[in-house]
Amino acid sequence: AELLRACPRPLAGRCLLIETFGSPLSPLQGRELQIEFVRQLGLPTIVVTPSHVGAIGRSLQCVRAMAHWELEPAAIVLLGPRDEYAEERIASLLGPGTAVVSIERPGSYDRAELADSAAGQLPLLRAIRRQVERGAGPGGSVPIAAGGAARADEGRREGLQGRSVENIVARDARAVWHPYTPLQDPDPPLVVVDAEEEFITLSDGRRLIDAISSWWTILYGHRQPVLVEALAAAVRQIDHVLFAGLTHEPAVELAELMLASMPWAGGRVFFSDNGSTAVEVALKMARQYWVLKGQGQRSVFVSFEGAYHGDTAGAMSVGRDKRFFTPFEPMLFDVEQVPVCPERLEAALATLGDRAAAVIIEP
Repeated sequence: AELLRACPRPLAGRCLLIETFGSPLSPLQGRELQIEFVRQLGLPTIVVTPSHVGAIGRSLQCVRAMAHWELEPAAIVLLGPRDEYAEERIASLLGPGTAVVSIERPGSYDRAELADSAAGQLPLLRAIRRQVERGAGPGGSVPIAAGGAARADEGRREGLQGRSVENIVARDARAVWHPYTPLQDPDPPLVVVDAEEEFITLSDGRRLIDAISSWWTILYGHRQPVLVEALAAAVRQIDHVLFAGLTHEPAVELAELMLASMPWAGGRVFFSDNGSTAVEVALKMARQYWVLKGQGQRSVFVSFEGAYHGDTAGAMSVGRDKRFFTPFEPMLFDVEQVPVCPERLEAALATLGDRAAAVIIEP
């Protein structure tokens, strides 16, 4: 344990797996026991035991030994042919903070066989990982039922807590107005019960690849442990405070990191909560700049045809997508739109002269 503490911390997002051998009371070295080493590590613990005869006794002996040292396993894994009776008995004798699952042994331990075995049991392995990441104990349990991948999927759907999918869809139709969705005869929405990494799990068990990153906001995948922990740590200290006249170190540090990655020196960061609002702020900044410079006549924005900048009034003005924005034309201001062509852009700016406020370009 002293050697481990002396080592550098693992890279963010990486998993550290420490495998011991024998039972918790097996000797480690000298008079030190395995359980003493495990306790000093302070990491979530998974107990792995063969699923053959004696699995119940072996598992409970390990749990009792750990309890003596004030430890609780995050999960108990029965390795080998599935024994439903053993799973159910162990689960019934343990608290809700410990998951009990079965994993089949691979046919052999060569690389290809291990990869195939892991791929076939991936939902269950991910469920165990979530259990470990959330920590053991009643407050950290996740809905993994005893008995493999199928039950892990059932556990995900337990989030509905007995409410039928049809009931949720009906309530949704009465209470929710979805974006970019017609109100007349819309297709019923798909009910999501779980999201992890690049996958979204539906109430019927299907898993979808979130190829659009939930409208470009989940670029690193759903519920990435590093991001979840960073968010939780931030909220435990500061959730949300007024940013006019106030500041805090995390915001300053983020702004510095962003500026350091830019291809220019200097500048400042304005924090916005969504893309449309960011465009609105940028348009207003450009306009205010010229007003403060005494050139209030510079009020015309130039944008490219076919570009999309958002759904608020200013963003729609510089986007002008007729498929979505035609009903709102009376709300929009005039914009000079040009084809995506450098020469046409230069010509438009020359024609506008001192009436041009800014050019907005969709990345």
